[in-house]
Amino acid sequence: QDHRARLDATTAREVAPLERRIRHKDGTVFAVEGWGRTLTDGRVIGFMRDVHHRRLAEAAHSSVALNAAMLHAALDAIISIDHQGRIIEFNPAAERLFGYSREQAMGRIMAELIVPERLRQAHVRGFERYLAGGPATVLGSRFEVPALRGDGREITVELSICRLAISGPPRFVGFARDVDERKRAEEALRRSEQLFRALIEGASDMVSIIGPDLQVRYESPSVQRVLGRAHHSTIGGDPLADVHPDDRAAARAAFDQIRAFGESPPIEVRMRHRDGDWRVIEWSGTSRLQDPDIQGIVTHARDVTERRRAEEALIQSETRLRHAQRLESVGRLAGGVAHDFNNLLTVILAYSQQQTDELPAGDPLHRAATEIHKAALRAAGLTRQLLAFSRRQVLEPRVLELDLVLAELEPMLKRLIGEDIDLLVHPGTREGRVRADRGQIEQVVMNLVANARDAMPHGGRLSIGTRMVTLDPKQAARLEGVVPGAYVALAVSDSGLGMSADVRAKLFEPFFTTKERGEGTGLGLSTAYGIVHQSGGAIDVESEPDQGATFTIYLPCVDAPAENPAPPAPAEAVGGHETVLLVEDEDVLLDLMSELLRDAGFHVLEARGGQVALEIAEAFADPIDLLLTDVVMPGLSGRELADRMIAARPDTRVLYVSGYTRDLLARQGILEAGVHLLQKPFDPDGLIRKVREVLDAPHRRAA
Repeated sequence: QDHRARLDATTAREVAPLERRIRHKDGTVFAVEGWGRTLTDGRVIGFMRDVHHRRLAEAAHSSVALNAAMLHAALDAIISIDHQGRIIEFNPAAERLFGYSREQAMGRIMAELIVPERLRQAHVRGFERYLAGGPATVLGSRFEVPALRGDGREITVELSICRLAISGPPRFVGFARDVDERKRAEEALRRSEQLFRALIEGASDMVSIIGPDLQVRYESPSVQRVLGRAHHSTIGGDPLADVHPDDRAAARAAFDQIRAFGESPPIEVRMRHRDGDWRVIEWSGTSRLQDPDIQGIVTHARDVTERRRAEEALIQSETRLRHAQRLESVGRLAGGVAHDFNNLLTVILAYSQQQTDELPAGDPLHRAATEIHKAALRAAGLTRQLLAFSRRQVLEPRVLELDLVLAELEPMLKRLIGEDIDLLVHPGTREGRVRADRGQIEQVVMNLVANARDAMPHGGRLSIGTRMVTLDPKQAARLEGVVPGAYVALAVSDSGLGMSADVRAKLFEPFFTTKERGEGTGLGLSTAYGIVHQSGGAIDVESEPDQGATFTIYLPCVDAPAENPAPPAPAEAVGGHETVLLVEDEDVLLDLMSELLRDAGFHVLEARGGQVALEIAEAFADPIDLLLTDVVMPGLSGRELADRMIAARPDTRVLYVSGYTRDLLARQGILEAGVHLLQKPFDPDGLIRKVREVLDAPHRRAA
């Protein structure tokens, strides 16, 4: 019908050839080619011919071409051999793999060409056994065997062999591929994975993969080092479970940002360590949700706790440095004026005391002289305070038991605070001893107690206690100027008004006070600060508004027996008849001291300077019992004068007098053990007592 429709529809005189399959009488189907022509009378004549065999030949030719193309394009080496083991096919991949051209390989015995010599006999025997009807142990399976290249190099190939299903003598096809390259790739991959694993597992940073459902899918082992828990303990859990409640909102916002924009800048959150401590963690993340191999958010977290602590310590250190620099500036000022100021106060104190001693009690001038003397004493105390907080005063350190000092000081402290404040003293360090100036430590305690009293205007409770402590490096770093080790801690606690952080920051600055104008100098706490630090210790304060305050003094513990547990009572100012060589470059002081010594009965030789003193000593035939000299003078210093005097008169004792600060006296060697020093300002009785003390002391023949 298809043919008829085509013929009916054409107007051409000839119908184009068609090819169709038709069925033979015996039922077989074969291909025919047919065409037709329209006759002049309208009839159509058709022709057919059998093209079945031609089509079979064309198909066979096409199959051969396809096989040749596949053989040529194959990535695997393909080698075909006959029943004699000779190569009858050798494709381009085989040329590349084994290093032979097709022309070199065709017709050669395969075993002699590519089988290593040590395996060749076994290969030949196995091939012959198979041809003789033996088992086909290698056909149809894949296995790895060594192979020999044309350049003599041995390689490993993966081989698969099959027998061709054709009539006649058997033929075989082998498919081979280089597995060395694959193994190298696998080894490289294995090493890369090991490297990646080592980097991840050995890194200090924590690496996590968070799934789209915000559940932990992976955590690196470093989480155990950082947070103290097993790295698989939170798999499937909430990644924010260990985040501080106050930081979770920021962490969730970071996750939202990663989902929206692909990444998040680093943020800091606090995460709980297994021991309950909070660690500061720097955290960032990158989206890999679209990566089929990851499909999650990759986060990196780093423990920056110690860095933050170091930064805070640096800030505190810088703050302490600025504070120390301010103290140093004031200290330089105090030290600069101390000498001249002390000289003036010595004169004022001496002459005002003379006036009060000589004038009758009812005389108006007696009262005036008394007030002058009191004012001079207050000025001398102010000078000592200035030198104390700037750590320039002269100390007389002794080994002390703080509990004994507190016990003897307690009655005075009770009078100082009044009856509306309960005083509780808790001794706790009978075995803890420190090296410090007893008078100065008592001054520190009294300053702290007075400060506590003023913080409790309506009464309260005041507690003083001691204890032994061992400061570790972290604790020592928090304080100023101390090293790790054993300390005696003295704490003064009150139930008073407390103070804010701003007040605490300025607490030890000189002249800072929260009291009303005229009620305080602002030097009490700064003086305590200077004395403690000059004694090798530190002072700390803890306080909040309306929560009271606790001042804690840390003094280094010493392993030595206590010395002079209580200061001796002042000796009576007794004069004498000894000869004193008095050396002073200030005329007013020279005249004053000479007058005081003569009034006490001493024979005085006056010298205005060191060189004059040497000349007087050389011309004076009788013994000179005491050299009383200023330390800093033009020309010869007091120390140089004493050295030369002792060389000529070894029996002469030496007493230095100075109004200079501790650092300058230390450079002069005046603070060495056994050297006698009288600090200015002093009153007449103080001068006579010290002179008598030096003259009566066991004599040492050195300055």
